[in-house]
Amino acid sequence: MILNRNRWKVSIAITGRFHFAISEMFGLKYSNIQLEKKKLVTREQLKQFIKENHLKTTDDIQAMLKEVFSDTLQEMLEAEMNYSLGYEKHDDTNKQTDNRRNGHSKKTVRSEYGDVEIEIPRDRDNGFDPIIVKKHQGTLDEG
Repeated sequence: MILNRNRWKVSIAITGRFHFAISEMFGLKYSNIQLEKKKLVTREQLKQFIKENHLKTTDDIQAMLKEVFSDTLQEMLEAEMNYSLGYEKHDDTNKQTDNRRNGHSKKTVRSEYGDVEIEIPRDRDNGFDPIIVKKHQGTLDEG
């Protein structure tokens, strides 16, 4: 997929948020995460995660993957909103626009993990056009 310059910047921000969300889940420092060709977590960290979350069956694993997927989508949507507005939530010092956040809209999308409920951020000017889950998109497919 070819992205214009602004969308490319959002993609980088979103990728960073994803790795941050995964690092938080495993209790890692963000700086320890490698973005290319290296494992995200060590085998020992994975064993500890399995033990702490009492994962015993494939259903447990699927439920955990669905939760991680949903949380990651949500964080990516929030990162997109931050980029769209030009400032982080509650960071009025860097705010250079009159537009601001205006709550969320609940949305259920179908994914390989089943139906996932997310909350799409809204802005006052109705100019927010998310990339990761597009408006009116009901199914998340690969790519």
